Amino acid sequence: IASELVKKGVKDVVVLEQNTLTSGTTWHAAGLLASLKGSKPVAAMSRYSQLQFREFNNEAGQSQVGYYKTSSLGLARSEEMLQQLRAMSLAAQWLGIDARWVTPEEIKQLHPF
Repeated sequence: IASELVKKGVKDVVVLEQNTLTSGTTWHAAGLLASLKGSKPVAAMSRYSQLQFREFNNEAGQSQVGYYKTSSLGLARSEEMLQQLRAMSLAAQWLGIDARWVTPEEIKQLHPF
């Protein structure tokens, strides 16, 4: 919101933070910018937030902002979980989110631990 106010010409905008942006009072929100949400408007808001943090990184630098784009990897250990992941995959497609199925070999490359 603060950046939007500044872009609209408001001069007296203050953001209070404990350290770098996303490390203190707002780190909860920044750390939970999941793309897969229950509705298109909420998913769009999440994508907009992610773009804003990327823009902050570009403007101020990674060390100033502290935002890191991450992904998630869902693993099914049961048939029930596999069905849940399939449903989530369909929801991701419906919401326009980049999601894909990967092979065990690709998992080893993506997360080699």
